[in-house]
Amino acid sequence: MITVTVNLSGGGSLIDTFALTVLPVNDRPTFFVLGAPQILEDAGPQTVNLITNISPGPLEEAQTVTFTVTIVTNPSLFSVVPVVNSSGTMTYTPAPNAFGDAIVRVVGKDNGGTANGGVDTSTEENFTISITPVNDAPSFTKGPNQTINEDAGSQFISNWATSISQGPNESDSFSFQVTTNTNPGLFSQQPAVFTSGLLTYQAAFNASGTADITIVLKDTGGTANGGADTSAPQTFTITVTAVNDAPQLSLQTTFVQTNQQTPRLFSTATSSSISVLDVDAGTDPIRLTLTATQGTLTLTSTTGLTFVTGDGVDDDTMTFTGTMLNINTCLQGLTFKPNNGFAGLANLQLVVNDDGHNGSGGAKTATGNISINVISGGRFSFNTGNYGVNESGTTATITVLRASGVAGTATVNYATSNGTATAGASCTSGVDYLPASGTFTWNNGDASVRQFTITICNDSTNEDDETINITLSNATGTGSLGTQPTSVLTIGNDDAPVLLTEELTDHALALDLVNQTRDPFSLLNPFNLSNDQARRVSLFVWHLGLLPSDTVTSVQVVARDDEGRIYNLPVEVLSPMATAVDVTQVVVRLPDNVIGAPRDLHVKVTLRGPGSNEAVIKIQ
Repeated sequence: MITVTVNLSGGGSLIDTFALTVLPVNDRPTFFVLGAPQILEDAGPQTVNLITNISPGPLEEAQTVTFTVTIVTNPSLFSVVPVVNSSGTMTYTPAPNAFGDAIVRVVGKDNGGTANGGVDTSTEENFTISITPVNDAPSFTKGPNQTINEDAGSQFISNWATSISQGPNESDSFSFQVTTNTNPGLFSQQPAVFTSGLLTYQAAFNASGTADITIVLKDTGGTANGGADTSAPQTFTITVTAVNDAPQLSLQTTFVQTNQQTPRLFSTATSSSISVLDVDAGTDPIRLTLTATQGTLTLTSTTGLTFVTGDGVDDDTMTFTGTMLNINTCLQGLTFKPNNGFAGLANLQLVVNDDGHNGSGGAKTATGNISINVISGGRFSFNTGNYGVNESGTTATITVLRASGVAGTATVNYATSNGTATAGASCTSGVDYLPASGTFTWNNGDASVRQFTITICNDSTNEDDETINITLSNATGTGSLGTQPTSVLTIGNDDAPVLLTEELTDHALALDLVNQTRDPFSLLNPFNLSNDQARRVSLFVWHLGLLPSDTVTSVQVVARDDEGRIYNLPVEVLSPMATAVDVTQVVVRLPDNVIGAPRDLHVKVTLRGPGSNEAVIKIQ
């Protein structure tokens, strides 16, 4: 109530009373935000005393205040959004694996209304909810176990590891680490997994077995605030299956040389050693076949070997089994002996078979060849297959050649033997030659000829040409017999028969067989011993040299006219003369016709060797 008193100037006063009513106007509520404490990622549901000093307004204690929360930024940070109750307590739940800052706005409102211009809503207050990231363990899904064959080479398995994650909402660098390898010796390139999920490894040469490999994925997020930077370990198995390895031949050289007739030794000392190698054979037996062309093979020893073919001595092929150690021991000193007389390119072939004892894949083989150049030491031959000498020649010179090679020292024997000629100690009756024999030697590089002589014994008998056999033999050293190791020396008969003539003329002593008259002879004779009326004439030949085996067909009598026409005079009788030493009566039949008669015919008699002189008979 308001009382107004007016004091009058003249005195007195006026008093009036009126009522002043002040209508209530709602005041804005107020409060104080304490702020939200910083929390860690995945901290779970939160209850925070966020607001204090809550006032609905002066003298408005009877009013109640409620709060409205608005997420200004980053609403995905929450799985349960923040709310604030009337007492100022805020509750919320951060989203899984979420981190960062969210600006949150809170407004208080009382129930005083807005009549008469009242305000029932507080001013807006912002605060920040911060969620600190915590490193999540990375993760991945391992691939399948691995099985490969021995010596399969480098392995690259793409996308072996899948679902690779550094952790939700994380972009840290990461890498795979092998924490356990139960068999590191199995590998020449240790197993590794790349960030792309690629698995790589390489088994060691000739290795087989199993390894358990444990790997983890580690990122660079660290472990602050209880974070985890390493995944759970995962284990897989790599199995390397044994595969039978092929054996190998170790040849110090593939080309050697040796002189003809000279064995070739294969050994370390001669820079031509031979050995076999099989990395997985162990003490299991290995099979080896040796084959030589143009020669034979001999092992230095056969200890510990079991032979399938041959016996290890002078074999052109041999097959045997034994351990690698025993075989290599016996191969040291292997000898190749060229065939007698061979020169040229020979070959030694080696085939090793492991019989498939170790690992899959069956038996494996390896083949090697060594060329062997057998250098000719010479081939011994006579320079001809036939020599000739007249029996009056005194000696015959025989030439021996060393041809087609001069390697090394070589020798050969030479000797004579009877053909149709007869040897003797001296040139006496019935002896045609004196035997000869000996040995020729050539040094390395010497290709000069060698000669020897055979003494020939002369006689005065018209006889067949006679032969002496000449032979080369017993080639030793590096030489061998050639294509002409034998020859024949023919002793030519130079004792020609003599057709008897008148003294100091070439007029033959020829008589008609029937009437014993001299020429001229007609070709017809009615007084003959035959019905053919042919004239038969006796010729007289000195040193004709008839043998018991000779017949009338053995003697040839030929007549020649001055114009070169030839007339064969058949021989009908051969009769040694009892009254003349070494003179033979030769009865011939004259021809039926002589062109151009009367004329002279030149007659010649032949029985082996040279023919007689020509003597003239006259034909009318």
